[in-house]
Amino acid sequence: VSVLNCQSLSPPSPGAEMRGADLARGLTDLADRVKPSAELERQGNLVLDRVLDAVRRRAKVPPQRVAKVGSMGKRTAIAAKLDYDCVLFAPEGADLPALLTDVEDILALEFGIDAERKGDRTVSFAYKGFSFDFLASAAVREDPEAQIAELIRRQDDALKAGLSEATVLFMKNQPGFVHQLARLLKFWSATVSVPGFFHGRSYSMELFAALAGREEAADMLRGFRIALARLRDVRELRAVWHTFYTKEEAARYAAQTPLLLDPADPANNLLAPARLEGYVALGRYAAETLARLAALERGELPGGWLDVFAPQPRLWDCLAHTPVVSSFLVSAARPGQVVQPTGRLQRPACYPFEVELIARALFALVAAQCEGDGVAGTQRQVEHGLEKLFGAGNCNCSPSTQSFDAKDAVAALPAAPGQHFLVGFDVQRNAGFLPEHASWYEARDARPSPYWERSYAPRGSESGGGCVVPAAKRRKKATAPPMEPPASTDAGGGGTTPPPKPQPDLRRRGL
Repeated sequence: VSVLNCQSLSPPSPGAEMRGADLARGLTDLADRVKPSAELERQGNLVLDRVLDAVRRRAKVPPQRVAKVGSMGKRTAIAAKLDYDCVLFAPEGADLPALLTDVEDILALEFGIDAERKGDRTVSFAYKGFSFDFLASAAVREDPEAQIAELIRRQDDALKAGLSEATVLFMKNQPGFVHQLARLLKFWSATVSVPGFFHGRSYSMELFAALAGREEAADMLRGFRIALARLRDVRELRAVWHTFYTKEEAARYAAQTPLLLDPADPANNLLAPARLEGYVALGRYAAETLARLAALERGELPGGWLDVFAPQPRLWDCLAHTPVVSSFLVSAARPGQVVQPTGRLQRPACYPFEVELIARALFALVAAQCEGDGVAGTQRQVEHGLEKLFGAGNCNCSPSTQSFDAKDAVAALPAAPGQHFLVGFDVQRNAGFLPEHASWYEARDARPSPYWERSYAPRGSESGGGCVVPAAKRRKKATAPPMEPPASTDAGGGGTTPPPKPQPDLRRRGL
């Protein structure tokens, strides 16, 4: 369901109480709105089929079979993060690292893709706007459930990628309500930031949804509250499933507290000490969201869902570089497919990943409200969200005398299939950036975005022209300015000395 075709869900009037049934319907609607459209799924599947066909044809040892796992395989993906995880099951005894090396070579030769190798077990790459992770394991049994049982029995770390197939079967056995709640929790998780906590976070949202599904099967508000309460009290949690292993097998690993035992692998406690602090941080944000929901019921949140899902912590306090408040330019709907919210740095004014975070935050603003149908309604949502964050009068709408090409960065937000919006803005150093947020940059390693090469609009289109990097220069990576403290106060003038403005010809040099 695209954000263009949802029913009206206006925020409550200040002081007006909201009934629980209205909130439940609103959350259900939100869970549906953040789901990728059927057309996007179809396009992603076609891209995946094309890549896998090349791997099967050209690999020295072709995989016996391929399992689509991850959020897309479990049908719990959200439009803010579309990625495909696949396990390539090679014949038993095959050289798995060599298979992944073959995959890297095939991607480069057939598609011109520069894939990233993550150890001996994963190849990651982006293509046609979608993200992919290919993992390798051995086909030790023909039947998937027999394969899972054998891998659990062996507990061979080199083959554990094959257990991802069990997570798909586990979620397929959950009711539709749990799938909806999982998408809602993933959307909420995308609005809260815990530095360094990336791996396993999406999967754990599915498990918290399944936990809530044990107690609630219809009311989305109650299910959401149950899941958030489990996160809030995560230090006391003990949860085990016996779908693929027995109570006796689980007992060998279940002595720990807290405990969230992976349904696919009894040896994997998602709340192990090495990861626990990340969940504790999520628990603090869950407690705040529960308080916001209660305030919304009492009519104390005039912003409605925008206030409930406002980023935690405030994104603009955590970034070393932030948008210039008065510089926003919002386009009318434009033709062209944008798969997921993405950002492109047009000048070396900040780190590329900062622009990606801003793009996802802007998309969350659109998804967390619905003030009208059609293109004009979605454009109002973008404008309303920006004014909510930065104040009225700080958003320019096209047609305008301003140009997207003149902006430091551009975010592309998906709308209806085949349409998207652009939000352009300039970037400045954040004078309020605190040293404790430097862990964001250490955790992310300030790497370039995989979407740097993406084109968002045809050159020469109306309202400021297109934002297209010439083809010969698209493989250039953006470089960010060095991490330095915000400019200090000028002793003579008493004001803050702004950073030097990047020269306008840098983009033409491929930067």
